[in-house]
Amino acid sequence: MLLGGRFQKRDFNAYVLLGDGEMQEGQVWEAALCASSHSLSNLIAIVDRNGYQLDGKVDDILAVEPLDEKWRAFGWEVHTVNGHDLHALTTLLRQVKADKSRTKPCCIIAQTVKGKGIDYMETEPGWHLGYLGAEDEVNARETILNTVISQ
Repeated sequence: MLLGGRFQKRDFNAYVLLGDGEMQEGQVWEAALCASSHSLSNLIAIVDRNGYQLDGKVDDILAVEPLDEKWRAFGWEVHTVNGHDLHALTTLLRQVKADKSRTKPCCIIAQTVKGKGIDYMETEPGWHLGYLGAEDEVNARETILNTVISQ
């Protein structure tokens, strides 16, 4: 998309959302190498680093750390942010978007907790693709509501 835009003399950003389990796939790294080789500085990848994938914990299946160093080795600018801190995340996204001096694509590693705020979802890999049953939905809403009220 960005190479096509370059040929058409169009200037826009593209954003890619990735899960940390996807970092085990060769096509991701092939695309990352292509983006840096073509100096696609208007490409911003956001990696949801929550530590889980469909089959369990990412690092138990195939460790991806040091993730930031791998992206840098592939020619990307890298930032790490607390993915639950919306102010920090949106501030970083605005800064990255506004930086017209950057010559590399940019990767933002957003450190998150799967199911944040609902204890039994945070520690149970099955919720990575889990669907809420009626009782689960009620429990989740009550947990979130109680958290908001107590703050």
